[in-house]
Amino acid sequence: MDITGMTAADFHTIPVSKEIEQKVRDRVFENMKYRYGMTGTGNEYGEMVHSYLMSIPAKDRRDAAYTIDQIHFDAVDKINAFVKSRVPGWQPGQAFDTSILDEYRQGVDVKA
Repeated sequence: MDITGMTAADFHTIPVSKEIEQKVRDRVFENMKYRYGMTGTGNEYGEMVHSYLMSIPAKDRRDAAYTIDQIHFDAVDKINAFVKSRVPGWQPGQAFDTSILDEYRQGVDVKA
């Protein structure tokens, strides 16, 4: 249960635009490449998500926000696993040779 009294059963994934899905995945990739997996400063990501949420019907916003979060978490998990497979012991924030990301394309390990 969260502070609103909602439980996991209250949240549902719903279809969101391919555009917002790609923007989220692109942002995760950029955070890995330029910040070693850490998020940047500023609120560009939040503004991007907010803008998308305001463009859809109000009744869908809660579930769309949840869906976008799930897409984000999935993308982070995948790219973190990819980097750890190439750099054993790596932790978010630790510098690494980002040229290994050339093998990675938005959640797809091309060598797998």
